[in-house]
Amino acid sequence: MSKCSKCTIQVTGVPRIRRLLVYFSILTSSVLIIYLHFPSLTSALFSISFQSDTVSDSIEKESTESEREIFFTNIPPSQFWLRNQFRKALTSLGRRPFSPPNDWKNCNSYTNTYYFPRIKTVFTGIPKVGCTNWLRALLSAESGSNKANNLNVHAETLPYKIHNTAASSTELKAAFSFTLIRNPWTRLVSGYENKLSRKANNRPYRELGMSIVAQFRGVSGGNTLRNLYPTFEEFLRYLVYNHGKVDRHFTPQYNILCFSAAEYDFIVPLEHAGVMREEISEQIGINLSVTGSNDGIENPRTQRTTLLAKDWFSEVEGGILHQIYRIFRADFILGDYTNFTDPDFPLPRYSI
Repeated sequence: MSKCSKCTIQVTGVPRIRRLLVYFSILTSSVLIIYLHFPSLTSALFSISFQSDTVSDSIEKESTESEREIFFTNIPPSQFWLRNQFRKALTSLGRRPFSPPNDWKNCNSYTNTYYFPRIKTVFTGIPKVGCTNWLRALLSAESGSNKANNLNVHAETLPYKIHNTAASSTELKAAFSFTLIRNPWTRLVSGYENKLSRKANNRPYRELGMSIVAQFRGVSGGNTLRNLYPTFEEFLRYLVYNHGKVDRHFTPQYNILCFSAAEYDFIVPLEHAGVMREEISEQIGINLSVTGSNDGIENPRTQRTTLLAKDWFSEVEGGILHQIYRIFRADFILGDYTNFTDPDFPLPRYSI
């Protein structure tokens, strides 16, 4: 009985296999025919587009790192790729493309672009993009001491600011130039927490914080406002109301960058600054001592600001998110930055 049963399985199993082979052959033939006759359609069906025009377009299904092949943690994007992203950002803003030679004294970022003559370096520091740490490191390299730790590196009278320098156009053109960029979502979280939140209690920004509360809650009276702080969503509404034309700590990065009048030799995504610092040091010829993340965590995906951004932005009303994205769209293009729902947030998206 059992022998006969085994025979039945063997006999009936053969046609099943044959049918599967036939189906597989038909399927592969169909794919081949489509590929040969409609290559553009095939490309569209099988390609993955990383650039999105809206926040919702960039939302992906969550998955763990173990399920995906990660390219981003230790290997930064190439300078060729980054410069191309800068050109795309310029195009998205409707600005004229850069035309050589560099004209650093004709930037829209006078107050945040610096020239260090001894180390022959031009640097644009964007607030909330590691600006203070990098300025201190460059000032220490320029002076050969740690006296920069006691300086107000943001003072308008600082002699190294482009509008204060006596350097000639020839000297500036010959200088090595670089800047840093950052994912707009984490930059906004950092700006709010450091300047406007109750935790920060940042005195120079209290007046702004109280005016935001008064505007969006309809509260008046100095004594009442003195104890009130804007929520994160109120801060975002303030940005939308003013179309991003606000304090330099919150305004889009493209308003501070000098990328119409000049082209940077080196662009550093803050998320990869730990690795790329060595390349900057080699270019300058001096080892730069730059502190890393404030929380001491190397992986940008697990840093405190990243986790806060995921949490806070997930609670923001969708309409506000879309308006913020439109204002900061060119900033996202600068590094083809991931959305806060992406498993690789806040890293740039690129392939190697």
